[in-house]
Amino acid sequence: MAALEDQQADQQAEQQAVAMHHERLGGRTQQVFFAPEEAENFTYPQSFEVDYNKRATLDVAELDAKAVNLKIRQLMSEGYGTIVLQNPGAKHSLAVGILNRLNLHIEGSLGYFGCGLIDGPNIRIKGRVGWSCAENMMAGSVVIEKNAGSTFGAALRGGDLVCKGDVGSRTGIDMKGGTIIVGGKTGILSGFMMQRGRMIVCGDAGKNLGDSMYDGTIFVGGNIESLGVDAVEGETTELEVAFLKRKLALYVSARDRHRRSLRRGGQGMAALEDQQADQQAEQQAVAMHHERLGGRTQQVFFAPEEAENFTYPQSFEVDYNKRATLDVAELDAKAVNLKI
Repeated sequence: MAALEDQQADQQAEQQAVAMHHERLGGRTQQVFFAPEEAENFTYPQSFEVDYNKRATLDVAELDAKAVNLKIRQLMSEGYGTIVLQNPGAKHSLAVGILNRLNLHIEGSLGYFGCGLIDGPNIRIKGRVGWSCAENMMAGSVVIEKNAGSTFGAALRGGDLVCKGDVGSRTGIDMKGGTIIVGGKTGILSGFMMQRGRMIVCGDAGKNLGDSMYDGTIFVGGNIESLGVDAVEGETTELEVAFLKRKLALYVSARDRHRRSLRRGGQGMAALEDQQADQQAEQQAVAMHHERLGGRTQQVFFAPEEAENFTYPQSFEVDYNKRATLDVAELDAKAVNLKI
């Protein structure tokens, strides 16, 4: 009798475990890091209270990277919420490990691994950046006014990473979330091993775009030289178009639009209207980034009305109560997988 009861209990546990996966998916799974009632977890214990109206300017021409990063941390501890770095001299590893709300303006170019391992700051760089800018970025925004090197946004997890010029190869490699925006073109193997998130390329994309990607979405405004393995071309939905308009409006400045308007010959009232509309968009963007974080951002890839995207086209309808047992002792791995 005890053995029978144990067997029944095991069957019941197995059925409960199966039932967890029995419902039809309502969208790609999203991991929730914090609940609203856990307000104490919304910031790091060692983060500082800063005032965006309290501003400091720092000339870093004679300082090495370690000294610059320590000085940034010291200024944040003193309540400075806006910091301007002058003469960065393309030093490597500047502005890394900032786990705090902060407005950081860098008047010049950065070397390799700039702005890596950050969670929360809003950074604007007037020059160029080298390899692996914003690697492992968690939240916030980084905007580069000129060009960027290879592995731009490697292992990005959240936030917005924007380059208004061209970027090198392997943009967004191993990307796990967030949004990457490229104003120009991107090189080969962009989106390589992409796991989640969105990439927006306004220009052309090089060879093997999205190679070995698991999930995520890549939007390309120009030509695609070739798609990589596992990348599938699709049609843009109305929901995605709305997302693109909203996201791009945050980072297209009045000056950028005015320049384009002049190149098109659209001077006068059209340029003025663009400028006024962009000023409003900039104000909304600043307001959005200045509010205190209410938890890590969660990206929603599909809306409930897009039910056809919740499963793969080649997936099968199966019945969990229909059971098969297979002895695979004499089969190789390929035969086993095909049999499954």
